[in-house]
Amino acid sequence: MKIIKGGAIKIALSTLMLLIVLSNVVFAGGEFRDINLSSDYAKESIIELAANSIIKGDENGYFKPANTVRRGEMITMIVRALEVDTNDLPDVATFKDVPTNHWAFKYVEAAHREGIVKGISPDEFGVDLESTREQMAAMFVRALGITDNYNEAKPHFEGLVDKDLVSYWAIEEVEAALATGLMQGVENNRFAPQGAAKREQVAVIIHRFIKNRDDLLAEVKHPHLYATLEKYSNLQYKGEINTILAFAMTDLVEEFSFIMEMEEKNIINGINLHSMGEFKILDSEGEGIVEEYEMIIMGNKLYIRDFEEDIWTLLEDDEIILKDGNIEGYVIGRDLYENYNDFNIEYAGEVVINDESTSKYVIQLSKDEALGLMPGDNLEMLKLLMDDLYNDDLYYIFEIYINENYEIIKLSYTFNGTMIDEEEMLEVELLLQMYFNNIGQEIEIKEPDPSKVVVFDFDDFIFDFEDFDFEDFDFDNFDFDNME
Repeated sequence: MKIIKGGAIKIALSTLMLLIVLSNVVFAGGEFRDINLSSDYAKESIIELAANSIIKGDENGYFKPANTVRRGEMITMIVRALEVDTNDLPDVATFKDVPTNHWAFKYVEAAHREGIVKGISPDEFGVDLESTREQMAAMFVRALGITDNYNEAKPHFEGLVDKDLVSYWAIEEVEAALATGLMQGVENNRFAPQGAAKREQVAVIIHRFIKNRDDLLAEVKHPHLYATLEKYSNLQYKGEINTILAFAMTDLVEEFSFIMEMEEKNIINGINLHSMGEFKILDSEGEGIVEEYEMIIMGNKLYIRDFEEDIWTLLEDDEIILKDGNIEGYVIGRDLYENYNDFNIEYAGEVVINDESTSKYVIQLSKDEALGLMPGDNLEMLKLLMDDLYNDDLYYIFEIYINENYEIIKLSYTFNGTMIDEEEMLEVELLLQMYFNNIGQEIEIKEPDPSKVVVFDFDDFIFDFEDFDFEDFDFDNFDFDNME
């Protein structure tokens, strides 16, 4: 992550600990005489920072926690702490209230150049004005360079009861400060953006950053996506999922190819599932099989429909139950949420899907990462085939689309590549798209007509994909016409 544009600033813990110097004299005792005047939430931060000489009081040992920091003072402290280059300055002052002979000139100009601070107008900085909470948020967030990921949905800002009081220029910074935990509201879901920035509040922010530096900078990445994944990690999914799969493989040496296509509709209601679709396997001549399928899961009961005989086969087994009774296996694996900071995620803008605006995120995945994220159960055959055939150094593109209600609207997996070994040269194309509709709705799933149900032994029926060797399978001589 680029901390501040221009590459002139070195951010290290030693300098961040000196982010704001509130006075020029340290009180020798390490604790201030007026510590009891501090708010309860700030006392621990003030005491610890004072003990480590990070914040200082006046010559009489007073911290004055309720005093307001002025804009010139705050930006001077930030520039000094972050070692911003103050030599490359304009000959003419940018702001009329900070002329070239002003004590804060070089600090204001350097901060303005690096994008840390803006004026209250094009030609006025407001150097002696008291800093507000939204200004404090803007200065800290811009100085840390964590605003780039907040051009999307802003759940923390939208949840504020006083969001209308936040200046338009500070919205992204307030969202970033709240999302990372760098700042918190005052009470009753209020941020008080126009409230005074107090010395004790500054102390809390410094202390919070020092204690939680890694978490603060890690969790800043795409909060809309992270909040959605957190929600889905413990969600009993209800609604519809429409899946489209297209998988093609061509042996460039033997000049043989086959195509696998699937269109599927799933209705999910907690641990119950109704799935129906069409499955195709075609050779290079366009010949092969086209099969309809339908199944119903009710608790530990699995019903599979036989279209030719117009009957349902019933299998009962405890392993049938949807994993944890929740969304895993039918929307997205938990790996992305549990290992969120290990993935390289890019925000790709807003995309309209079925007249609904969504935020699009793109992730490049290794084979193991793709298998971990790809929904299991209903795509187990494809996953096993990929694991058996694909090289470990090939990559996949995963896309996730989320609406403003933190709902996944679409997932997409794509892969195009050529795999070469001593005997084969395989060209592979994969497209898997999943669309989610009627999210959260209770859609009734009924068991089949009992008069058309035949009970079958589960152990004798299920094909063991794990023992099937896709690599040694002879696709060239396989008789697709007589496949059963």
